[in-house]
Formats: sequence, C-alpha cells, structure tokens
Amino acid sequence: MLTEKINKEFGVFYTCFKENGAIEHSLNKLFEFYPDAPIYLVSDNGNDFTYLQNKYHTLKATKEK
Repeated sequence: MLTEKINKEFGVFYTCFKENGAIEHSLNKLFEFYPDAPIYLVSDNGNDFTYLQNKYHTLKATKEK
C-alpha cells in the first residue's frame, strides 16, 4: 500500500483506457528501475486496473466514469 515508506523524489502518473497488456508490461519495466516509485494510474472510462494494486505495493489505481 501507499502507506509504506516510499521514494517520493520520482513518481509516475498513468492515464490508460483498455490496454491491459501494455500497461502491465510498462509497469514491470518501470519497477525494474524504480521499485519504490509511487504510481497513480487512472483509467479514463476504460478497464478497471485496481487489481494491479495487489501486485504493485506503491500503485494506486482509480477508474473515472
């Protein structure tokens, strides 16, 4: 969860729609280099990516309507 101690010098904001495979690949690559970076992912009326919060401890995902 985001309540853990994380590096706040670098963070990423993702906007996405329905590209699950591309988002997951991009996150995997990002976390190779920045494992503690906070990530905020917003689905713009597309797929629900909140399931990724269980896989990545610093990720917060929301879905816009």
